[in-house]
Amino acid sequence: MVQKSLITFTILLGLYTTTTTKPFFDNDIIRLLDGMRIGSANAGICGKDMHDYLWLINEIRIMQDGMQNRKTSAVVKRYRHRGIPCTLRELAEHESRLQEDLRDPWKDHDSVLAEINELRHPLAEVKEDFIRKAGGFVQQIRLTKRFIVELIEEWASRRHRDDTLLLEWAKVADKEIEAFREMATSNTILNEFLGDLRQFLTDMASSCPKAFQEFLEHKAEYTKAANKS
Repeated sequence: MVQKSLITFTILLGLYTTTTTKPFFDNDIIRLLDGMRIGSANAGICGKDMHDYLWLINEIRIMQDGMQNRKTSAVVKRYRHRGIPCTLRELAEHESRLQEDLRDPWKDHDSVLAEINELRHPLAEVKEDFIRKAGGFVQQIRLTKRFIVELIEEWASRRHRDDTLLLEWAKVADKEIEAFREMATSNTILNEFLGDLRQFLTDMASSCPKAFQEFLEHKAEYTKAANKS
């Protein structure tokens, strides 16, 4: 997974510990995957995977909502629309308002459609941003695809997200990136997809105490490796 320098493990630990009061998953699959090894090789979810999950959760949070500057308290937003900094969530909300305007007979539909078309530019930027960050995660879940799909099915039912695009995407074999590009056709759809992935990863991280313990024991090593990449 592509990593940036200065990963803040205080944030990552906070993301985990806020969910650990009660593990979301408590079934045979998660117990099998948590820390599973075949010989010395990782075959399930290990400490490195936990590091990557927590990092990706934080990256998605920044994509959706921006990142607060600790010195100024201002929210730093990664993307732009018509020269104005914005978050993915803001892009999705604006897109939804424009779709409503199309149903209003008093609105200038040509100008509304023109701006909806303009929103494809930040959409493409956000999609590629996610693809750069999610490569390692995609590779990792291929090793345990059948189990991950079953976990997402349970998650979708319990979180009342039965129509989540996340489940359809997870079922794709070997061409997850191509499928993601085709499925995320609007900022609204992309924001929902990333929100679901963020919540699923948070719930899964809360349910893997062995992997999290390994992450704690080797976090300096993971940080060093991440900062080099």
